[in-house]
Amino acid sequence: MRTSRKIEDKKNYFFELYFNDENILSKKNQQPPLVFILTRRTVLFLFLYLAATTMFFFIGNFQRLLDSNLIIILKTAAITAAALMFFSAVGIIIAAVCCIIEKKAKSYYIIHAILMTVSGIAGTACLIVYRAVDILSQGIN
Repeated sequence: MRTSRKIEDKKNYFFELYFNDENILSKKNQQPPLVFILTRRTVLFLFLYLAATTMFFFIGNFQRLLDSNLIIILKTAAITAAALMFFSAVGIIIAAVCCIIEKKAKSYYIIHAILMTVSGIAGTACLIVYRAVDILSQGIN
């Protein structure tokens, strides 16, 4: 009987902790804007897709895929990296605007702005490398 009361107290404690008014985004009217949510998910998708195409490119080099297939993978990765750069920049702008507007959730938007900055830098680096490899693979004509 005593142990069940302790468990019930812990459940109530975590329930109060999670649904407390001081929680960053606990109220319905304090949810992030839909544009921010969609941008954040798009950046995550593009980042993971870029990682997958990078992995396919390196595995394809070791597996000795045809040059035409590697060029298709390179161009797909370059387009994905360009889209990642664009959506990361848009996400940083939206996070900055939300950080200015929101009073309580500034750290939430600052963390996401930092993550989008890192993914944008990774996309820029990948785009530069992939375009350089693509230009070098075309040869001198």
